[in-house]
Amino acid sequence: MERGVLIRKEEDILEKLYTSPEDTCSTLTDTVQITHAQYPILQAVSNLYLNQKILFQKI
Repeated sequence: MERGVLIRKEEDILEKLYTSPEDTCSTLTDTVQITHAQYPILQAVSNLYLNQKILFQKI
């Protein structure tokens, strides 16, 4: 999560994540490092997944 990045709708998330044509879900995981500030977000998403509130699909 970057400071100063405002997400107004779902489509904005993809634009912020995939900033170049070479970016894929695999390259994003290689470049992202988890910091202490991201733990609450990771925990919230994990809980949503484990409680079957969200579903991840490979396209």
